[in-house]
Amino acid sequence: MPTIDVFIDSNIFLNFYEFSGESVRVLESALSLDHLRLWLTEQVRDEVERKRDETIAKALKAFRQGGDGNVVPPLVRDHPKFSQFELARTAYTEQKNQLT
Repeated sequence: MPTIDVFIDSNIFLNFYEFSGESVRVLESALSLDHLRLWLTEQVRDEVERKRDETIAKALKAFRQGGDGNVVPPLVRDHPKFSQFELARTAYTEQKNQLT
């Protein structure tokens, strides 16, 4: 099978911080295939490095202001207490459904 070259723009790369964990796993799986080669220019690497902290801060701010907690950035999913959050969110949803 011929090698497929893949280029990811810095904005798309930065969006990975906002994707669901499953979306990132699918992408990682695809990029780990032997016939795909990922290209990142120095400009993309520099821009990602410059904007990374800002992008993470935006994702966390959206999570804090997200109400029901339905939008959960992957960074939060990796937190050691995320399973406790999931249990509380499930209980909240069940209670909310009983009221409506």
